[in-house]
Amino acid sequence: MDVKRFAEADAIHWDHFVRQHEDGSFFHLTGWKQVIERTFGYQSSYLSLEDRGQLVAVLPLFKVKSPLCRVAFTSVPFGVYGGILASSSSAYSELMAKAKALAEEQRAAYVEFKNIRKRDEDLPTKDLYVTFIQDLDPDPAINFELIPRKTRRMVRVSLRNELEAEFTREGIDEFYEIYAHSLHWLGTPVFPKRLFQNILQTFPECFFLFVRHRGRRIAGVLTLVYGGSLLPYYGGSYREYNHLGANNFMYWKLIEHGCQTGYKRFDFGRSKKNAGSGSYDYKRHWGMQEISLEYQYYLSPGEHLPNVSPANPKFKLLVETWKRLPFPLTKILGPRLVRYFP
Repeated sequence: MDVKRFAEADAIHWDHFVRQHEDGSFFHLTGWKQVIERTFGYQSSYLSLEDRGQLVAVLPLFKVKSPLCRVAFTSVPFGVYGGILASSSSAYSELMAKAKALAEEQRAAYVEFKNIRKRDEDLPTKDLYVTFIQDLDPDPAINFELIPRKTRRMVRVSLRNELEAEFTREGIDEFYEIYAHSLHWLGTPVFPKRLFQNILQTFPECFFLFVRHRGRRIAGVLTLVYGGSLLPYYGGSYREYNHLGANNFMYWKLIEHGCQTGYKRFDFGRSKKNAGSGSYDYKRHWGMQEISLEYQYYLSPGEHLPNVSPANPKFKLLVETWKRLPFPLTKILGPRLVRYFP
């Protein structure tokens, strides 16, 4: 078996392998490589394995620097899913050995594999995140009845509040304002606007869903599309409209849209696994299947599992300080800081 570095001529075969693999994801696609390179300038080290000319394993990797300026590799930056995709255990082991050798060669602190499920019992595993998945039926009414009663009632209330759903690929400036306001309130640095521009340019199937109230866009979500799945990945709303239930309306309308247009799965995305986390509590109340994400790490000697999550107590003061910064300043500083938290 031969390990290869990625070349642009490999993109079609790489993406075909990803789409055929049961653990393949939007973030394994070569389009995500283009988005991350164009937006953040990270150096990629995409590896593949061939057996007699046949692709049998792939690993999307990026070289990044942590807040402590240590070199590390991650599969993949700003993605929920990643890690090695292999057609056999031997292919997996071969590519894992190459990833470890690359880390040692570059004196990296660690290699992060954002696995959907645990692949290697010998690697340390971080038990921090879950994702929420729901199968979609062609009849939206069936999916509506799957929502727990309390959340279903809140959705019904939102449907009576003069809200309208708008599906479009236009309106990136308005979306960015909504999203940046939401992250400021959470105490989280905002991504650069060019991230969303690059996603829309690279993936023509991705789209915005806006919620309008009396003509004004008050909430929005940028939805990623992978095969038969919808992934509402970047979303937010103006807090002053919370009483209208804009978020409940928005996510129900996206589920309904998925049912009516032939999508098979709704992927509500990653949240930290603990009650009291706003995102976790909100998503679990939709009654979807909760799946633990098995992020694993190859650590260099003397290194420990990295923890750059906002849930880290060390970042609590920074989060509270960020919330108090003037909003225009967060749009200047955020894009410069967020690249250190991939």
